[in-house]
Amino acid sequence: MTLSHQRAIAARYSGDVAIDVYRIRLAHTAMPGCANAALRAIVAMRLGREVELAIDPRGKPQLAGRELEVNVSHSGELALIAISDAGAIGVDVEQVRPLHDARAFIKRFFSAAEAAEAGDELAAIFRTWCRKEALLKARGIGLVMPLAAVDVRSSPPGWLLADLDVAPGYAAAVARAGEPAELRIIDYSDDNVRDASPAIARNSSR
Repeated sequence: MTLSHQRAIAARYSGDVAIDVYRIRLAHTAMPGCANAALRAIVAMRLGREVELAIDPRGKPQLAGRELEVNVSHSGELALIAISDAGAIGVDVEQVRPLHDARAFIKRFFSAAEAAEAGDELAAIFRTWCRKEALLKARGIGLVMPLAAVDVRSSPPGWLLADLDVAPGYAAAVARAGEPAELRIIDYSDDNVRDASPAIARNSSR
């Protein structure tokens, strides 16, 4: 889904349940757990209380009470936290970088149609990969099935699957079960968690 499509969805579904993607610019190269403190702060702000986070067997964070659906991804010096008030959610971000053997990667993980569409362009290859991983994370499957069998050129029935424009040199995507909804990218800082805007506060109170 292009950014123009995202904006159209946001305009049409401005009253529906929102999908918020918090963008965190890291001071150092991403490491496991680098976004955990931010995730806890964001969820506590939205729910108005401290929360308990658990990690499921596939490594996906979730709230003990499942009041919100959350997912985290990081690459390079960027992390994303996706939050939905309803519907399983997955997010993925990848720093676009040279691949040791791009053709072998595509052959292993992409369908024939995806391979033809991506071609040899690294940005397109990573964009397809992000869509694929975001969808599988949202479905709770992880990377445990033949990925070439999962075609992500369009949203599957009953799912929103969208590319995200988060930073130059990065590809990203978000997937969520359910109908299209407003999609917002929010730059994270300690200040915007402490001083949440009324729009975000209203959304978190539903």
